Amino acid sequence: MATVSPDTGQLRLVRLISRQVSPNHCRGRRCGYICWVLKMFSISRQRYFALVSLLLGFSVISPTNARAQVIGVIDPLVVTASRVPEDLSSVPYAIQTILSEDLIDGGVATVNEALRVIGGIQSSINTGGGRDQILDLRGFGEESASNQVILVDGVRQNEGDKRGVDLSWISINSVERIEILRGSGAVIYGEGAAAGVINVITKKNPGKTDDRVLIGWGSHSTSEVRISKHLPLGHWSNLISANRYLTDNHRDNHAYQGAGAALNSNWSDSRTAVGISLSIDENSMGLPGGVNVADALARPSFSYKPNDKGNSNFKGLTLSGERELGEGWHAALDIARRLRSTDSDYVADSYTYANQNAMSRVGARTWWNINALGLPSVLVLGLDQERWIEDRQLVGSGWSSNQRIDQRSDAIYIRQSTQLTPDDSVFLGARRTLSDRVSEGSPAGTLKARNNSWEVGGARALSTNEKFFIRVGQGVRLAKADEFATCYPPGPCSDAVNTLRPQTSRDAEIGYARRHDDSAHEIRVYQNRIKDEIGLDSRLSYSVVNYSPTVREGIEYNFSGTLSRSWTFGGALSVRSSKFKGGALDGNQVPLVSRYFGTANLKYLIDANSSVTITSQVQSSQFVSGDIANSCSNKLPGYGIANLKYTRAFAKYTVRADLNNVFDRNYYNFRSRCDAAARSVYPEAGRTLFVSLERTF
Repeated sequence: MATVSPDTGQLRLVRLISRQVSPNHCRGRRCGYICWVLKMFSISRQRYFALVSLLLGFSVISPTNARAQVIGVIDPLVVTASRVPEDLSSVPYAIQTILSEDLIDGGVATVNEALRVIGGIQSSINTGGGRDQILDLRGFGEESASNQVILVDGVRQNEGDKRGVDLSWISINSVERIEILRGSGAVIYGEGAAAGVINVITKKNPGKTDDRVLIGWGSHSTSEVRISKHLPLGHWSNLISANRYLTDNHRDNHAYQGAGAALNSNWSDSRTAVGISLSIDENSMGLPGGVNVADALARPSFSYKPNDKGNSNFKGLTLSGERELGEGWHAALDIARRLRSTDSDYVADSYTYANQNAMSRVGARTWWNINALGLPSVLVLGLDQERWIEDRQLVGSGWSSNQRIDQRSDAIYIRQSTQLTPDDSVFLGARRTLSDRVSEGSPAGTLKARNNSWEVGGARALSTNEKFFIRVGQGVRLAKADEFATCYPPGPCSDAVNTLRPQTSRDAEIGYARRHDDSAHEIRVYQNRIKDEIGLDSRLSYSVVNYSPTVREGIEYNFSGTLSRSWTFGGALSVRSSKFKGGALDGNQVPLVSRYFGTANLKYLIDANSSVTITSQVQSSQFVSGDIANSCSNKLPGYGIANLKYTRAFAKYTVRADLNNVFDRNYYNFRSRCDAAARSVYPEAGRTLFVSLERTF
């Protein structure tokens, strides 16, 4: 029978929650935040106790024998929350860390896959082609890419338009760790961070274990080669990586070819660190387009657009430096330049689309260890500057559109964290951003905004291994290039400008985290009250509009641990509500948001060199894209899939076999039209197999 160690505090937490937040406790009185959340989900007494049992059940299971590594259960320094090093055990945030050994152990091929499989982040198919899926940290649906920030080594990667961030150019072998901050990061990282921040941190001191070669083959004529090599040169540590990926994919005219290479060089001494990163990525792909609902069920591989195709090219350079200026005083500078081009030929619809964009970003920050009223504190002051320019050309039969978009942003931010007692810490921060966005040509338009963001929070250590945290704040999101001035075929385009107000979000979050060598558990309750949310309206020919007020709220639970010497487990569960509040749409659901989402994994160690892992994902139904009126009775159906992974290591070789979608489920997670006959469904892959052999040197 499982027992609870008296020093872990699990039973104390169960009793605390049972006394303070049960449905009976909330009746007949003004509700606190957690009580309000229970009412929000209309949880009955029976369902309440079932939910508490589900969320805390794993935490009262203690391992019987050996301990296994748990994702993120170490005491590392994390940088995503404040852009300066902080102890993970004391930060007043929900930060999940995925380490390089987790990536190797999980056998993931890309950063995007790691975020989905290990990080438990919801995703949807990229309708524009490409290997990466569109990530969705907190249920923002079709606008997810515009409400979360993705970084590489602290440098923002988000594009100036609505497309998702492509991370396929990052070699998985070059990643030291990934930090996932759920919840607003508006003060430190600027606009569009209501859902959270993902920071991919590359290796600064690679070693011989990073010398690797992998080859793999799989279903749909898939093949892959990955190479990484560590090249030390004096004080410089260099890592060269390259990859090549080919596949016909699971649909007609969906072939994909991608290749990339990167060089990461780092130099350091006792007071100074300098880094240089160069990367290049090229890919080409077929664009199969959508099918109707009947096709998605009967012939999901079919394409009505057998000749549509596209290609893209990426080149990036990042320079970074950090120096200790004095005792407790540091400064850092990041300079990034990125070039990207995309060309698409939509033969079936008789038009072509081409764009070339250039991004320049500069970030400077300094931080001091100070005493504020006799209390140890860290003060951070930073400046960010960004410029994003894109030239677009749409050419159709008898019409064309030429557009140049110039987006500029300048910001200053300040943040202070203070240790009040050995167990209590607080922080506060603010940011001022000046933005100017101009579209010239067809269509033309301007957008000028001056916005403030702020955040206040704190944490209390309940014991050595557990903490409670809370934070509130305000963030902003501005209209993207393809929102404030739009042009969609079949032209000609009008110069009428779609002027959109800035989206503002009042955010609140409370959470509890417990970490041990053999288990980790984290529960978060959050709310985003959004004014002027920017999104699509199907009633207005899918125009981009400002919604009436919306409220997004939910409960999230992440867990991992050991059951015995041979068995380990992990996963993430989310219960969400995204609704309109007030006006004609009051009570309606925001489209493309699942109420329930969950991932789970179970790993069995066959022996010291081999293992089998089962992973699963469950997602509930969603309203069709743009259906803010909730008038479409045919939702995107919910689904569940399972994957199986086998790993065998011997000497310097590792063999992996991945069987994805084991039960060959026919499913999709994106649909843009209510009409069942419209070709707006993008089916996902059925059962696939991929086998790889990796050699270390």
